[in-house]
Amino acid sequence: MKRRDFLAFCLACASAGALFPARPAQAMSFDKEQRCCATCHYWTGTRKAFSQERVTAEVNERARCTNPDSNYRNLFVNTLHVCDKYWRWDQLNQSPVFRPS
Repeated sequence: MKRRDFLAFCLACASAGALFPARPAQAMSFDKEQRCCATCHYWTGTRKAFSQERVTAEVNERARCTNPDSNYRNLFVNTLHVCDKYWRWDQLNQSPVFRPS
């Protein structure tokens, strides 16, 4: 096997996930009182709010901090990261919707 063929084979296997299989994402739930990036207004990662009380986000996800006052501004931080310039995410500050019975 020539070097070129070997590299093409490795590239094909890697793109198919054969050499380095993808690990399943591990989601974690955070309470709105937890002061971490997953519940911060300035964290740009993907997350989902449930009933203005909890947030679900992937544990290993890294996203940009956009807080202009933070030392971590424009840096990629993970969901569990904490800083002193925390501001609760808007989705968690909304009052619950009143639904009459």
